[in-house]
Amino acid sequence: MSNGSNSKKNNYKDKIIEILNNSASGLTLSEIAEEVGAHRNTISKYLFALEAEKQVIKKEVGTANLYTTTKRNYIKREIVVDFVKSVFYALKKELPHKEQILKKVGNSLLDRFEFPMGRSYLEVAEKIRKTPDPKFQMEIFKELYNSFDFLQGGIDISYLELQNERAVYRFKNSAFLDYSEDFIYFFYLMCGIAEGLFLKYFNSEIECNVEDFNISQKNIEAFIDISIKFKNIKLVLKDYKK
Repeated sequence: MSNGSNSKKNNYKDKIIEILNNSASGLTLSEIAEEVGAHRNTISKYLFALEAEKQVIKKEVGTANLYTTTKRNYIKREIVVDFVKSVFYALKKELPHKEQILKKVGNSLLDRFEFPMGRSYLEVAEKIRKTPDPKFQMEIFKELYNSFDFLQGGIDISYLELQNERAVYRFKNSAFLDYSEDFIYFFYLMCGIAEGLFLKYFNSEIECNVEDFNISQKNIEAFIDISIKFKNIKLVLKDYKK
């Protein structure tokens, strides 16, 4: 009888944690009870126990109490992307014609934030370090970009131009090209990040710029062209030949 009681208790706790893990902003007691399919009094008892175990936090919001988990590992990507888009909308509205400032912000961001590169991207980085050929680095930039633009999936990147010291890429299928230019500052920030990453990890000075873009309600027609150009191309090639 005791084992059955413990199993039921753990089942309720697991359900509550699972539900709260999938909530971006937290849930009320009534909402949790409805999701679990149990009486409010029952859920209240288990929430109290989970608070005592420091697995759940209760926040007062007006007259309501919202519960969240202490070990929530994520917020839904759609919510994060929408928030970031809103930030860039506000920046463009309040700071018009400040594209170069956004590049500087992207560069400085690296002083504080370490991009979560997985093993495959670290292997790409190691290839670049071992082969300091600018053309090779430009060719592999498409793969590298996805390591630091973790907000988006399925970005389509193709070459428009590839020379010894300069490359131009066309980016399509981006959430930041939707319907208007409101979110275009995002790409200037990413240019600054790219410049900082090349210098930090590969000791290569590059200039990364937005060259052109087309905003369209048809996703297939929207694009942005981004270039990278090596500043110290002669020095890099000289070192590479050695």
